[in-house]
Amino acid sequence: MFQTSPLKFEAANESGLIRHFYKSDVTQEEGQVETDVVVIAAGRLPNVEGLGCEQGGVEYDRYGIKVNEFLQTANEDIYAVGDCLPGAKFTHNSDVHARTVIRNALFGDKKSKNKIILPACTYTDPEVASVGQNEVQLQKAGIEYDVYTKFFDKCDRAICESRRGIYKVYCKKGTDEILGSTLVGGPAGDMICQITQAMVNGLGLAKLGDSVYPYPTYAEAFGHLSNFQYRPKYKLVPAENAIREGMKEYRD
Repeated sequence: MFQTSPLKFEAANESGLIRHFYKSDVTQEEGQVETDVVVIAAGRLPNVEGLGCEQGGVEYDRYGIKVNEFLQTANEDIYAVGDCLPGAKFTHNSDVHARTVIRNALFGDKKSKNKIILPACTYTDPEVASVGQNEVQLQKAGIEYDVYTKFFDKCDRAICESRRGIYKVYCKKGTDEILGSTLVGGPAGDMICQITQAMVNGLGLAKLGDSVYPYPTYAEAFGHLSNFQYRPKYKLVPAENAIREGMKEYRD
């Protein structure tokens, strides 16, 4: 269940199913659904006790080693990266941390970890990937935004492969500035790279639409979403309305 928080689980009579009670993170409405299996992702906490952090002047708590934005510990000559820190536990996060530390420690740069745009992917079926802020985070932050959505029933490649899914891109209200994206289905983990590259390089949704995409591909979705972004600007109307107005002119 996306964008929901679990409330409780209980056996569903004698059916052998599990009843899942939840609350929507968006609307705060409560609901329930019956399912065969419940998988709980409890997360991980780093084990940094016994490493001699105290002797080295490195501070930590139950969530991991404390660092500043440049990945320096309380002892500025010691850096920490990756899974031993609070926050995301991804291999690619450790990789970008390591590259940041090398530049900061050896070449005198001041690269901040706070400016890293970090994508994430859950390798389930369907695959789920995201980058930037999602709708719940944008609403909590009071940021106005537009949502551009592409369902797989309108994606020819997905239809050919009998796949279901949905791609969403969130833009700053009235602009094409990409604030985040959530992709579900197909090669979502590969597809999120294109949105991440756009955000890192300051490219808006309209710029993604300037590219030509092979047909049929999942990547075409970004071109279609870019077309949707132009609708408010040009006040496009459904085709049947345009035809109706044209016929009226012809009769007149």
